[in-house]
Amino acid sequence: MLKLVVCLSVIGLVASYDFKDSFYNEHLMEDLLDDRATLTLMDRFKRAAADGSGEDKCKRQNKHKCCNDSNEENLDKIKELKKECYNEVKAKDEAGTVQEPIDFFSCEKINKTKQDIVCTAECVGRKKNVIDEKGDLLAPAVLIPFVKENFAADAWQEPLIAGFVDTCLKEVADKKATRKDEYRCNPASSHFGYCMWRQMTLACPKEMQESSKKCDKIREKLAKNEPVSMYKSHDFDDN
Repeated sequence: MLKLVVCLSVIGLVASYDFKDSFYNEHLMEDLLDDRATLTLMDRFKRAAADGSGEDKCKRQNKHKCCNDSNEENLDKIKELKKECYNEVKAKDEAGTVQEPIDFFSCEKINKTKQDIVCTAECVGRKKNVIDEKGDLLAPAVLIPFVKENFAADAWQEPLIAGFVDTCLKEVADKKATRKDEYRCNPASSHFGYCMWRQMTLACPKEMQESSKKCDKIREKLAKNEPVSMYKSHDFDDN
């Protein structure tokens, strides 16, 4: 465990979105892989403790959505594009290389996965024509229709989109001004996606909020600009 914690501390600097929010990390992987592939270690441990066996008998219980909006159709479409981009990134990485077993405790492996996620976000931005040739985000006039079409179809979201886009563009610019790391891909799209998700989650009307203890804790953490840590079991415990 100490090795993993040290590893995560070091590679948290890899991208503008620092991957410290484990709930959002699972949300990212849920979009890129099928349901069975995204079963988390924590899910498996909880089920094994509950039924006294190590068998994977259930589907994942954690859903990575805390607002009951009407964006499922749009999100399904963008999810397919994310998967397409992720597969393209992986294929490019693996061309001419020998496949090795996945070592979940390897800093190198985790770092590579994070880089793949950043490259996937840039790929989506490129296919959606919302970034320039360097991977930097285009102007609000381009991003606002993109966000509305792909992530924010509800009426309550429409008047908020422009403000959220401005906020997130500023956040991305601030990160770009202070970062010193070398990147395989431009992290602007990755950080913009996390910022928009955070803004939309916090803005969700009370009557549309998922009222589970998990989502209540997530909203509390996001409001304080704190990551939801997988190392604190209460952050994900709905019991």
